[in-house]
Amino acid sequence: MTTENSIHTTPANANVPSEAPTLSDKDRFSPLDWSAFFETKRQVSIPIELDPSNITFSVYEVNREKTDLPVIVLHHGAGHCALSFAATARELRTLVGDRARILSYDVRGHGETTSTDQLNLDIDRLAKDLQNVLLTLYTPTSSVATMPELFLVGHSMGGAIVTEVATRELVPNISGVAVLDITQ
Repeated sequence: MTTENSIHTTPANANVPSEAPTLSDKDRFSPLDWSAFFETKRQVSIPIELDPSNITFSVYEVNREKTDLPVIVLHHGAGHCALSFAATARELRTLVGDRARILSYDVRGHGETTSTDQLNLDIDRLAKDLQNVLLTLYTPTSSVATMPELFLVGHSMGGAIVTEVATRELVPNISGVAVLDITQ
């Protein structure tokens, strides 16, 4: 037998499957649970004096209890939800460990966020929503002095929103802004 033949020939008694194992469509296209990427999920209601639309945001977090850490805020784009940043959040958890908190939330009209004004998606409204989420979560005493250091990251429409919030200085302590594939 030549070397060439021995490389390409399978012995007759070899136990070789007729085809490679495959995942079913259900297994390949089933969503993963949020808890594989974030530590906590909660519903955050914005006080009526900040927003009369009775809005409650679905919020996902990592290192929520470590209040002395900076916060990386992940703002998704139109037609997506907070979980579009799930893989990013998991990778950030690996990279930053216990040196930062991570926050992602479903924007008005998206995901599990509810409001009596779901369709108002103009830039001013969404910038105010981000401001309200951050103020509600991080300034429970109504003192902006308690706002942690913030790093805002936005994808597509989210990039326009985080840029608007930073440019208008709607919240204090913004240390960085990252924009991914921005549109306006």
